[in-house]
Amino acid sequence: MTVTENGCVGLIFNTLDIHNITAESVTDLSVQYSYNCAASTTVDLTADKLDVFFPTNNSATGTNISLTPQLLYNSSSVEKFCEGIYYFQWSITSDGTTYIYSICTLVDCESKIKCAITQYYLDNNDPIVIFLYNALQFQNDCDTCSCSEACKIYKKLTNLLNLNNVSTNDCGCS
Repeated sequence: MTVTENGCVGLIFNTLDIHNITAESVTDLSVQYSYNCAASTTVDLTADKLDVFFPTNNSATGTNISLTPQLLYNSSSVEKFCEGIYYFQWSITSDGTTYIYSICTLVDCESKIKCAITQYYLDNNDPIVIFLYNALQFQNDCDTCSCSEACKIYKKLTNLLNLNNVSTNDCGCS
């Protein structure tokens, strides 16, 4: 499973090995998630499956799942995802088969961290923040990395940048 950001207003997950699943064939759809390694929450999206699933035109590319912050947080007032580390575990049941997919990813779509890294480097001439940020980006492509490791790196980075929980301001997250 891979994930790409659609700004801070959506995430697109691609399940490369699920083919020919349509929203109509899905009988159960849920996502368990945690933000910055806090307690996890499960959201049942079965009723919203027509808003979530969209197949690609090329069956070799699998099935795409679109997730908005409104669906995840079950609130129309939440307009964007917060920057930080997210763990997602999808459970998809279609035609009697249940597929489980999980991914840990850095959501970094507002550039607060990137701007702070630049300023930190200019002020301190210390590349450690660049290395930490790169490690988080590598996490997105690592199938064997743990989310708790990513959260430790993220916490160290935000502490160095004096960004303690800056990503939770004004976006509905806690």
